[in-house]
Amino acid sequence: VRVFITHLDSERSLGSKEVAMLNRAQRLIFQNRTVLDFAVSKGVSSSICLVGHGAVSEKDFYPSENIPLSRYVLISGECKPRKNPKLVEEVILDNPDLHFVIHGRGWEEFFKNNKPSNLDLLPFDKIRHADLMRNASLSLSLSKNEGGPFPLLEALASGTPVVCSRTGFATEVVSNESGVVLSAEPTLK
Repeated sequence: VRVFITHLDSERSLGSKEVAMLNRAQRLIFQNRTVLDFAVSKGVSSSICLVGHGAVSEKDFYPSENIPLSRYVLISGECKPRKNPKLVEEVILDNPDLHFVIHGRGWEEFFKNNKPSNLDLLPFDKIRHADLMRNASLSLSLSKNEGGPFPLLEALASGTPVVCSRTGFATEVVSNESGVVLSAEPTLK
């Protein structure tokens, strides 16, 4: 039995019952070091744990050979409370001279009454996603809780710089050369 753990909804998600179940596994693969360390602090055996960030296909995600003609900040993923949609909206409204593209499900509903003119909303399309990532000027992730976020790996493989909150494996994969990691709860400032 192998278990892949991306993130926990809260610290209460890992009680003694869950720890006992996890300790019966052959291998626990955590998407980031923070959750692994937390699980070990709760009693999960470190001998069965390892970190596996995940991977992206280099057939799909690779740097562009040319400088992209369009300039936009890409936000990708489903609109969920943990994705921090209110802060995303504040950033878009506070930067009217930047063009933003959100590629994911549920954002149409979030912006249905007040879509800023500097924002394009695109329903998620797996086939189109790699091109959007490769041609973006920047990938932005302001999530409150993540295992990854996986779009960081996609952006880095595509040669697209990132600005992201300190969640999931952000500090493990983003370097000073590839982007900026903000605080765990960034503000508009």
